[in-house]
Amino acid sequence: MTKFQRTWALAAAVMLLGLAGILAFAQKKPAVEPQAAGIQKKGIGTEDQASPMLLKLDAADREKVRAAVARPGPVRIEAIVQEFDGPFNSVAGHMDTLLNELKTQKLNPGKGTGLMIVYSEPHGNTAHLGVGVEVSGPVQPKAPLKLESFNLPQGIRFEHQGDYAHLENLHHAIHEQALKLHKRGTSFPAVVVLLDDPRKVPNPRYELVEKLE
Repeated sequence: MTKFQRTWALAAAVMLLGLAGILAFAQKKPAVEPQAAGIQKKGIGTEDQASPMLLKLDAADREKVRAAVARPGPVRIEAIVQEFDGPFNSVAGHMDTLLNELKTQKLNPGKGTGLMIVYSEPHGNTAHLGVGVEVSGPVQPKAPLKLESFNLPQGIRFEHQGDYAHLENLHHAIHEQALKLHKRGTSFPAVVVLLDDPRKVPNPRYELVEKLE
């Protein structure tokens, strides 16, 4: 197995391991419960008490979310992507198709970092999704693959280390904090960048990239 093939075997494994967390992360943003703002918690500041989604994170992640949301900036990700409409549990199959197409078309993206893209608000377990691999040089994929640029004038990048199940809370906390700080939330597409091999790293790193509206 080549290094390129191992990269995609890893990406597929990560997607399978993190599917439950990714599915939860992509669901509709929950309404803020009115009573939550008034909850008094020992050791929690007044500002945090008014941010119920932020409160679901530990103190270190709350600070990291605040810092990331306070410094939005341009984000550009170039990737070979396969786009599809379907259920989240079909992601692994599309990853297989993508891997086969990359081999068939003899494409070497160079960087090879795995991506999952959520293009729009999901409807239950179904959404407009994409799987991809970040590229670092000129490539010319053919259908069903395409070269796509994710150009976000104001993007929020949050790197996290740990279980993929945290994606849901991170996603909602970033949206909530953006509303609070910038008076506008986040919108799709959202990109999950896979940074570590979970088979080798007990607490893998990943980056959640959100678009500030």
